[in-house]
Amino acid sequence: MQFHQLEDSNTINKSIITFGNFDGIHLGHKYLINNLISLSLDNNLKSVLITFDPHTNRILLDENFKVITPFDKKKKILSDYNIDIVCRINFNKKFSKLNADTFMNLLIKKYNPEIILIGYDNFFGFKKSGSYNYLKNSEKYKNIDILPLDQYTLNNKNVKSSKIKDMILNRDIAQVNTFIGRLFSVDGKVIRGEKLSKLTGFKTANIKITNNEQLIPGNGVYSVNLMIDNKSYLSVCNIGYCPTIKDGKTISLEVHVINEDFDIYDKSVTIFFNFFIRNEIKFSNIDDLKNQILKDIVSVQRKEVK
Repeated sequence: MQFHQLEDSNTINKSIITFGNFDGIHLGHKYLINNLISLSLDNNLKSVLITFDPHTNRILLDENFKVITPFDKKKKILSDYNIDIVCRINFNKKFSKLNADTFMNLLIKKYNPEIILIGYDNFFGFKKSGSYNYLKNSEKYKNIDILPLDQYTLNNKNVKSSKIKDMILNRDIAQVNTFIGRLFSVDGKVIRGEKLSKLTGFKTANIKITNNEQLIPGNGVYSVNLMIDNKSYLSVCNIGYCPTIKDGKTISLEVHVINEDFDIYDKSVTIFFNFFIRNEIKFSNIDDLKNQILKDIVSVQRKEVK
């Protein structure tokens, strides 16, 4: 896979292109990508996937807009597909003002597409002036084959990034993993905590999320795998305020690695979420908390054996 920036000097003589945010690289996106690659091979064209960074909604709607997959993670996931070229568009206020034709002219000049594959709900250009119907009915693009792609469904449910984000926030991790076709994950770095593990007897790693665009699951306790130096460790993760032993004002993400005791301070890690265990609870005393943590560990281990 080659990686381009829209503004660089790289060009292609003949291609098939598609474009969008591709947040999550979920099964719906995989369906589009597989069609892109298949059509590129059938027509002897270079396959080009064009995506925005940051997410368009972060510029257009909310600077604190969260995503399923920050750009670096998205780029890494896309590298596992047989796409010829992934192109990044540096999306900003100025770019957001481009009308549909100006936007398309930039893509056509760079990649000279013979085919444009476009999702059924893909709107582009200033005030969403562009769409499949716009391209298909415009004389400007009569020499390009404009192909629509229908909504992808799984178990009679539409697979969309917005729905998957709701699932993440609602802690429906098992469904999230089904819809994205892999384990949902977040990247972070182990930082110094408040050394409260002495109270419970369970050593935990405090994780600072690497990218502030990253969407984090709703508060609660999860079965996870902690990836450190390319090794995976079965773990229990707590997201929340730790109300039994903390002030209950600051959200933290803490991971207890089961049956391991090592110093991983300052390590870069990836947390892969397996399933949701339970809501975060304020216990009346530390002993009750300890007993519940033991139950959480047993729950994780039992499902791991299965």
